[in-house]
Amino acid sequence: MVFGDLARRHDDAIGGRTICALLYFSDGWTPAMGGQFVMHARDGDRIVDPLPNRMILFDVNTGLDHSVLPLSQAAADFQRFNFSIWFR
Repeated sequence: MVFGDLARRHDDAIGGRTICALLYFSDGWTPAMGGQFVMHARDGDRIVDPLPNRMILFDVNTGLDHSVLPLSQAAADFQRFNFSIWFR
């Protein structure tokens, strides 16, 4: 992801998926850059910073949506990389 990129609110509960794993790779991220992962929980949003070597695991069948905040202009030369995999 680069400046302006985002992921709109959605779920990953398709094709028999049960668990999603996200692993972040990009060094040099700062909060001003945006691009945080947001889990839209029933009791409020949970925001997770995309720090390098951080992994997020979640059950895609909980009925909770998630999104990624847009990368801001502060991320002009930054690229946010992550690896996503789904388990059945």
